[in-house]
Amino acid sequence: MSNLENRPTGLARLLPFLSRARRAFSILVLSDDQRMGESIATVLTSMASVVVAFSWEAAVAASEVRRPDILLYDFDKQEAAGWPILTQLHTTPSLRHTLLLVLTLRTSVNDKIAAFESGADDYLIKPITADQLRFHVQRLSHFRQVLGPN
Repeated sequence: MSNLENRPTGLARLLPFLSRARRAFSILVLSDDQRMGESIATVLTSMASVVVAFSWEAAVAASEVRRPDILLYDFDKQEAAGWPILTQLHTTPSLRHTLLLVLTLRTSVNDKIAAFESGADDYLIKPITADQLRFHVQRLSHFRQVLGPN
């Protein structure tokens, strides 16, 4: 007997809907590193529709085609340019209601504060595991469902 047959009938009827909802969820990855961007996409593809952009312009163009539920900003450069870009992402009309997740090597408290002041909804410091990334994305996807469509 499968696990599905052991579950309550109501939940069993919801599973196909939940599965479709998960596939409809979308993530836009903005990365300054092609290998890292592709690795992130590989990890998250089972959870959502994932598009990877390697420049600000490509991210904005992709967001205008399909508004993402989450924008994952993979940022490692040490100059301060990352936080103004985060502010721009947060104020771009096609991204205004998108949840922003920062993934970075930057560990200082000042960097974390700057990211949150610039519009970040979550902040992860590298290195991270695939499970940790999926957990944070799943958590943000729950917030997106509670907040409603963007």
